[in-house]
Amino acid sequence: MSEVEYLGHVVSGQGVTMDQHKVQAVIDWPIPTNVKQLRGFLGLTGYYRRFIKSYATIASPLTDLLKKDNFQWSHSAELAFLTLKKAITSAPVLVLPDFSQPFILETDASSIGIGAMLSQQGHPIAYFSKKLGPNVQKQSAYVREFKALYGRDPPSLTRAAGMLEGVDEAVTAQLLNRDKILSQLQQNLNKAQVVMKNQADKKRTPLNLSVGELVVVKLQPYRQITVGARVNQKLSLKYFGPFEILAKIGSVAYKLALPSSARIHPVFHISQLKKFNGTESVHHSPLPPTTDELGPLLLPEAVLKTRTILKGPLTVPQVLIKWHNLDASLATWEDKADMMCGFPNFNLEDKVNANGGSIVRNVDDVAMTINDEPMIHDDEACIGSNSGHVVMQPQSVGVRRSNRERKANPKYK
Repeated sequence: MSEVEYLGHVVSGQGVTMDQHKVQAVIDWPIPTNVKQLRGFLGLTGYYRRFIKSYATIASPLTDLLKKDNFQWSHSAELAFLTLKKAITSAPVLVLPDFSQPFILETDASSIGIGAMLSQQGHPIAYFSKKLGPNVQKQSAYVREFKALYGRDPPSLTRAAGMLEGVDEAVTAQLLNRDKILSQLQQNLNKAQVVMKNQADKKRTPLNLSVGELVVVKLQPYRQITVGARVNQKLSLKYFGPFEILAKIGSVAYKLALPSSARIHPVFHISQLKKFNGTESVHHSPLPPTTDELGPLLLPEAVLKTRTILKGPLTVPQVLIKWHNLDASLATWEDKADMMCGFPNFNLEDKVNANGGSIVRNVDDVAMTINDEPMIHDDEACIGSNSGHVVMQPQSVGVRRSNRERKANPKYK
């Protein structure tokens, strides 16, 4: 028996070759039209990658197509596809290793990947190649070459402490000069950090708090439903308290004596606290009862006006909401459907006395009004998420209808 077939390889006295049936399958492989077919082609050719020099670099345009939503067959992909086929058909015979002879290892690195070849007496034993990640591809050639040779990142630079024995004086002088430059750079960086800190500290005031003192805590109100950021939100109430400090946690955090009804964590960073100047008997601003881990919730209190606006081809009814514990001047316009989804227990129909104005047309002319024909609250029209986002199904709002009189074209009479 002159040769043996084993796991897609043919082993003979001359060395190891690929199974010709597998090679023919690669040659006959059609151009992939989807990711599944491309994975099959790369899986078959990748099994024989140790026969092909720089396999990872050649197949790089094809492996890029395996990324999510990135399959777009191009000229570079087709060129890589044909080059890989040609490399399979012209692959050399790999000789079997002779451990009585020395081995030669050749390495190389490019901007795409690294490769190596193990050989004896000029005959290849095996090829190795690996595609580099995006971060490594941007590093210097020295780092890529070192990684190709040793398979790891190069060591950090070492300092030369004085004259080195057995080292040329010119090399030693260059190393000492390098250490001097690195030390100067480190000093300059430290000076820049000090300057930046001093500039930032000019806008800060030191705050020292003790256990037993009264403080107010900064909480940013937000709404339960997803609404656009309002400019007047910065006028909302931000500080609540006072609360007594129970304990100091670390160097910059404090535990407060919050009411038992509060649903937020009692430990706050010092940047969220402010000393309370006053008497304990006067409660500056009690913590709202509707508060969770993110802060106080804003709840609707009353509907002041109504209107209907255009959003693309749709007419959308809106209501002017006065929020609880906020002045009427801070009322905001919200979509009626969003309010019904976010606050199903808030009755919009009973809280408005008259139809308001409209930036499109009078509300009485619109099929979807507040009092005449109230919109039916449909749970399926609201699509919520864990983050509280609310969107509307297209069928939950009315389609814009034109009241223009239609006239027949005399050309077609």
